[in-house]
Amino acid sequence: MRFLPRGNRAAGDARPTILHSVLSLACTAVNGIIGVVLLFNLRSAVMTTIDRSSIRVFAINFIDISLSIVLCIIWLASVFVFQHLYERDFMRSMVPKRFLIHTGIQLFLSGAVYLYSHFIL
Repeated sequence: MRFLPRGNRAAGDARPTILHSVLSLACTAVNGIIGVVLLFNLRSAVMTTIDRSSIRVFAINFIDISLSIVLCIIWLASVFVFQHLYERDFMRSMVPKRFLIHTGIQLFLSGAVYLYSHFIL
């Protein structure tokens, strides 16, 4: 962005309103909660797969802890990124496509992982 005198803004340098921020936070909260459910389902599926395999007992604890840490870091990064993207999208339209697509993908993955870990294994 170019240096502009105080009070002047460049074209496209819009600031989000309180409504945009509240709506994007609500969408981020919905996706964060679904993400936590997906995180627990993924951990359960991986641990169920490992329990049925022939891995030593000492390695299972390490795999559990490291998998939890990696999944939590991925979840936290996705919450930050999608919060920023949702706030930008709500400035353009009231129902952003990205929120609907991301929520649909999370719900599908959560259901698929739950079915895998409870019925297929």
